[in-house]
Amino acid sequence: MLSAKEKLELESLPIRERVASLNSNRSNFSTLERMGYAPTGPRQNYKAIASDSRTEVLMFGSNNYLDLNSESYVKEKVKEAIETLGIGSGGSPGFSGYTSQHNDLELRLATKSNHESALLTPSGYVANLCWVTGLVGKDDLLLVDKNSHASVFDACRMVSGRSSIFDPDNLDELEEHIIRELNNGMDSSRVMITFEGVRSADGSIADVPALMKLSQKYDIFTILDDAHAFGVLGKYGGGTVEHFGLKSYPDVRMATCSKAIGAQGAFLSGSKKTIDFIRRTATPYLFTTALSQPSIAAINAAIDLIDQDTTIIQSLQKNIGLLTQQFENQGLKTNRSASGIIPLYLDTNDTTDICAKLHNAGLFVNLMEYPIIPRSMQRYLRFSVMRTHSNLEIERVSPILKAVGAIT
Repeated sequence: MLSAKEKLELESLPIRERVASLNSNRSNFSTLERMGYAPTGPRQNYKAIASDSRTEVLMFGSNNYLDLNSESYVKEKVKEAIETLGIGSGGSPGFSGYTSQHNDLELRLATKSNHESALLTPSGYVANLCWVTGLVGKDDLLLVDKNSHASVFDACRMVSGRSSIFDPDNLDELEEHIIRELNNGMDSSRVMITFEGVRSADGSIADVPALMKLSQKYDIFTILDDAHAFGVLGKYGGGTVEHFGLKSYPDVRMATCSKAIGAQGAFLSGSKKTIDFIRRTATPYLFTTALSQPSIAAINAAIDLIDQDTTIIQSLQKNIGLLTQQFENQGLKTNRSASGIIPLYLDTNDTTDICAKLHNAGLFVNLMEYPIIPRSMQRYLRFSVMRTHSNLEIERVSPILKAVGAIT
């Protein structure tokens, strides 16, 4: 997103000048303009830059960590659903779009999250809009992890309650903030805290046990964003809760089915009372068309595979270790964690140009670029690893980086 200063500078301009100004500052290449051709996988066809031709790239920028959407079992289950149940859901959950298939999957996802109940949404973005707008009241305070997804910050602007950003790596400062609020008359029963399990920007894993302990100390309602952890962390893909072996669980957990699960949609899980409350109060849930039947079938099939074969996640973890070790062996700066996101920090902030060169050389990676972040922060490439990457494909990464001058 834009920095506060950049956003204010843009908003000071008339609308047409504002649009022209942002577009005039764009480089010749933007990751927003890359166009791929399905199917997705370790290798994928993409439109070449400044050309209408296609080129095959090594895909190291997909959230499709387990590549389950390519499995024949998943495809067959989706075909069966199309034949017997059709395609669209026909409406929003508040009207005609909620079916027994939605209910059955919600119960299954709740069980996998160690919660009583769950609520399906068409995307993680909508899921975050749902819990914020459904739970945060005008007299409430929401403490927001600075690493939270943009949807959380957007949702905060939709409610009348207060929100305050905190750094999850500075728990002393966070506790001081909580104490100040309580000393100023804030009731802890009106305070909520949300934090990311796996940070989507750099793949680092938050100290979820410490955040949970601090929240419990002051009886604060907790919301865990496990979008990039579900299906990746833990023997059975249970996310950060399983990864850390937590004995107590967050009040609400958000996770997606569009990343490791390889389908579409997301869900919120929690106690039955909490989920029922969100179901009845969150307008983004009530008025957004419900998840389609083929998507439900794909999610169920993917979870079948994960539950039946623990080597699926083990294969992903092996590949994560291989790419991380490759970077470390060359003295490159990266993060070591069990998440599927591996950042590569560079000695330049001209990562947009490097990303374009890599694309032309057949290596697809992502970067956090302006206007998503300020230009001054464009310092790293964001690699995502898949279970189905071969050793040879992983070994090709460094030679391509060297060939375009990204590393020496």
